[in-house]
Amino acid sequence: KDQIDYSKCVEAFIEGKTTITVKDKEFSLLEIVPDITLSYLPILKDVSISRELGSGGFGTVYLGYLSNGESVAIKEWNKEKLNSSSKNFNQELFRDFRHELFVMSQLKHPNLVQLKGSIMQDSIKMVMEFCPFPDLFKLLHSSPPNNEKVSISLRIVIAFNIACGMSFLHNMNP
Repeated sequence: KDQIDYSKCVEAFIEGKTTITVKDKEFSLLEIVPDITLSYLPILKDVSISRELGSGGFGTVYLGYLSNGESVAIKEWNKEKLNSSSKNFNQELFRDFRHELFVMSQLKHPNLVQLKGSIMQDSIKMVMEFCPFPDLFKLLHSSPPNNEKVSISLRIVIAFNIACGMSFLHNMNP
Protein backbone atom coordinates (compact mmCIF):
# COMPACT_ATOMS: atom_id res chain seq x y z
CA LYS A 1 0.00 0.00 0.00
CA ASP A 2 2.90 2.36 0.66
CA GLN A 3 3.85 2.26 -3.03
CA ILE A 4 0.47 3.49 -4.28
CA ASP A 5 0.54 6.90 -5.94
CA TYR A 6 -2.22 9.15 -4.55
CA SER A 7 -2.65 10.96 -7.90
CA LYS A 8 -3.20 7.59 -9.63
CA CYS A 9 -5.96 6.88 -7.10
CA VAL A 10 -7.61 10.23 -7.93
CA GLU A 11 -7.39 9.45 -11.66
CA ALA A 12 -8.90 6.01 -11.12
CA PHE A 13 -11.76 7.44 -9.06
CA ILE A 14 -12.48 10.19 -11.63
CA GLU A 15 -12.62 7.47 -14.30
CA GLY A 16 -15.26 5.65 -12.23
CA LYS A 17 -13.05 2.77 -11.08
CA THR A 18 -13.42 1.26 -7.62
CA THR A 19 -10.06 -0.49 -7.54
CA ILE A 20 -6.46 0.18 -8.57
CA THR A 21 -3.84 -2.38 -9.58
CA VAL A 22 -0.25 -1.95 -8.47
CA LYS A 23 2.38 -4.61 -9.29
CA ASP A 24 -0.29 -7.21 -10.17
CA LYS A 25 -2.13 -6.68 -6.89
CA GLU A 26 -5.58 -5.10 -6.77
CA PHE A 27 -6.53 -2.62 -4.04
CA SER A 28 -9.96 -1.21 -3.19
CA LEU A 29 -9.99 2.59 -3.39
CA LEU A 30 -12.50 2.62 -0.52
CA GLU A 31 -9.98 0.89 1.74
CA ILE A 32 -6.79 2.72 0.78
CA VAL A 33 -8.08 6.26 0.15
CA PRO A 34 -11.43 6.79 1.90
CA ASP A 35 -10.98 10.57 1.62
CA ILE A 36 -11.01 10.31 -2.17
CA THR A 37 -13.94 7.90 -2.35
CA LEU A 38 -16.08 10.15 -0.16
CA SER A 39 -17.00 7.14 1.96
CA TYR A 40 -18.54 9.41 4.61
CA LEU A 41 -21.39 10.23 2.18
CA PRO A 42 -24.33 8.09 1.19
CA ILE A 43 -23.84 6.81 -2.37
CA LEU A 44 -27.24 7.04 -4.03
CA LYS A 45 -28.45 4.65 -6.70
CA ASP A 46 -31.69 4.56 -8.65
CA VAL A 47 -31.77 8.34 -9.06
CA SER A 48 -33.46 9.52 -12.23
CA ILE A 49 -32.60 12.81 -13.93
CA SER A 50 -35.55 14.71 -15.34
CA ARG A 51 -34.40 18.02 -16.82
CA GLU A 52 -31.73 20.70 -16.64
CA LEU A 53 -32.37 23.52 -14.17
CA GLY A 54 -29.28 25.63 -14.87
CA SER A 55 -25.54 25.64 -15.41
CA GLY A 56 -22.43 27.53 -14.42
CA GLY A 57 -18.67 27.33 -14.44
CA PHE A 58 -18.47 24.32 -12.15
CA GLY A 59 -21.21 22.27 -13.73
CA THR A 60 -24.86 21.71 -14.49
CA VAL A 61 -27.77 21.34 -12.08
CA TYR A 62 -30.62 18.96 -12.93
CA LEU A 63 -33.98 18.14 -11.41
CA GLY A 64 -34.05 14.50 -10.41
CA TYR A 65 -36.01 12.01 -8.37
CA LEU A 66 -34.96 9.50 -5.73
CA SER A 67 -36.42 5.98 -5.89
CA ASN A 68 -39.05 7.02 -3.29
CA GLY A 69 -40.27 9.83 -5.61
CA GLU A 70 -38.66 12.70 -3.67
CA SER A 71 -37.53 15.60 -5.88
CA VAL A 72 -33.82 16.45 -5.65
CA ALA A 73 -31.37 18.83 -7.31
CA ILE A 74 -28.39 17.06 -8.89
CA LYS A 75 -25.16 19.01 -9.45
CA GLU A 76 -22.81 17.44 -11.99
CA TRP A 77 -19.22 18.34 -12.80
CA ASN A 78 -18.64 20.28 -15.99
CA LYS A 79 -17.78 17.38 -18.31
CA GLU A 80 -16.23 19.57 -21.03
CA LYS A 81 -13.70 21.00 -18.56
CA LEU A 82 -12.82 17.51 -17.37
CA ASN A 83 -12.46 16.07 -20.87
CA SER A 84 -10.35 18.93 -22.23
CA SER A 85 -8.14 19.49 -19.19
CA SER A 86 -4.78 18.22 -18.11
CA LYS A 87 -4.64 15.53 -15.40
CA ASN A 88 -3.42 18.11 -12.87
CA PHE A 89 -6.42 20.32 -13.58
CA ASN A 90 -8.75 17.31 -13.28
CA GLN A 91 -7.28 16.57 -9.87
CA GLU A 92 -7.70 20.21 -8.84
CA LEU A 93 -11.35 20.19 -9.96
CA PHE A 94 -11.87 16.91 -8.14
CA ARG A 95 -10.28 18.32 -4.97
CA ASP A 96 -12.55 21.39 -5.13
CA PHE A 97 -15.65 19.28 -5.74
CA ARG A 98 -14.69 16.86 -2.95
CA HIS A 99 -14.17 19.82 -0.60
CA GLU A 100 -17.60 21.18 -1.48
CA LEU A 101 -19.14 17.77 -0.79
CA PHE A 102 -17.36 17.60 2.57
CA VAL A 103 -18.46 21.10 3.61
CA MET A 104 -22.05 20.50 2.46
CA SER A 105 -22.13 17.20 4.40
CA GLN A 106 -21.39 19.17 7.60
CA LEU A 107 -24.19 21.74 7.15
CA LYS A 108 -27.27 20.77 9.11
CA HIS A 109 -29.66 23.70 9.53
CA PRO A 110 -33.38 24.15 8.73
CA ASN A 111 -32.67 27.24 6.60
CA LEU A 112 -30.05 25.60 4.35
CA VAL A 113 -30.54 23.02 1.62
CA GLN A 114 -29.35 19.61 2.75
CA LEU A 115 -26.93 17.30 0.98
CA LYS A 116 -28.65 13.97 0.34
CA GLY A 117 -25.57 12.16 -0.96
CA SER A 118 -23.64 11.62 -4.15
CA ILE A 119 -23.86 9.59 -7.33
CA MET A 120 -20.74 7.88 -8.64
CA GLN A 121 -22.13 6.43 -11.88
CA ASP A 122 -20.81 7.88 -15.18
CA SER A 123 -19.54 10.99 -13.38
CA ILE A 124 -19.52 12.41 -9.86
CA LYS A 125 -22.71 14.22 -8.93
CA MET A 126 -23.87 15.95 -5.75
CA VAL A 127 -27.50 15.29 -4.75
CA MET A 128 -29.16 18.10 -2.80
CA GLU A 129 -32.54 18.85 -1.33
CA PHE A 130 -34.69 20.45 -4.06
CA CYS A 131 -36.25 23.88 -3.52
CA PRO A 132 -39.33 24.26 -5.73
CA PHE A 133 -39.10 28.05 -6.02
CA PRO A 134 -36.85 29.11 -8.93
CA ASP A 135 -35.05 31.84 -7.00
CA LEU A 136 -35.65 34.39 -4.28
CA PHE A 137 -35.33 37.41 -6.58
CA LYS A 138 -38.13 36.14 -8.84
CA LEU A 139 -40.31 35.36 -5.84
CA LEU A 140 -39.89 38.86 -4.41
CA HIS A 141 -39.97 40.87 -7.64
CA SER A 142 -42.35 39.10 -10.00
CA SER A 143 -46.10 39.20 -9.84
CA PRO A 144 -47.74 35.91 -8.92
CA PRO A 145 -50.54 34.66 -11.21
CA ASN A 146 -53.18 36.58 -9.24
CA ASN A 147 -51.05 39.79 -9.38
CA GLU A 148 -50.74 39.98 -5.59
CA LYS A 149 -47.33 41.06 -4.28
CA VAL A 150 -45.53 39.11 -1.57
CA SER A 151 -46.76 40.58 1.71
CA ILE A 152 -44.46 42.57 3.99
CA SER A 153 -44.98 40.02 6.79
CA LEU A 154 -43.81 37.18 4.50
CA ARG A 155 -40.82 39.31 3.42
CA ILE A 156 -39.88 39.75 7.10
CA VAL A 157 -40.13 35.99 7.70
CA ILE A 158 -37.94 35.36 4.63
CA ALA A 159 -35.36 37.95 5.78
CA PHE A 160 -35.31 36.46 9.29
CA ASN A 161 -34.81 32.92 7.96
CA ILE A 162 -31.98 34.10 5.69
CA ALA A 163 -30.36 35.84 8.67
CA CYS A 164 -30.60 32.63 10.73
CA GLY A 165 -28.97 30.59 7.95
CA MET A 166 -26.22 33.20 7.45
CA SER A 167 -25.56 33.40 11.19
CA PHE A 168 -25.16 29.63 11.31
CA LEU A 169 -22.72 29.69 8.37
CA HIS A 170 -20.64 32.51 9.84
CA ASN A 171 -20.34 30.76 13.20
CA MET A 172 -19.36 27.28 11.97
CA ASN A 173 -15.90 25.95 11.33
CA PRO A 174 -16.02 23.01 8.86
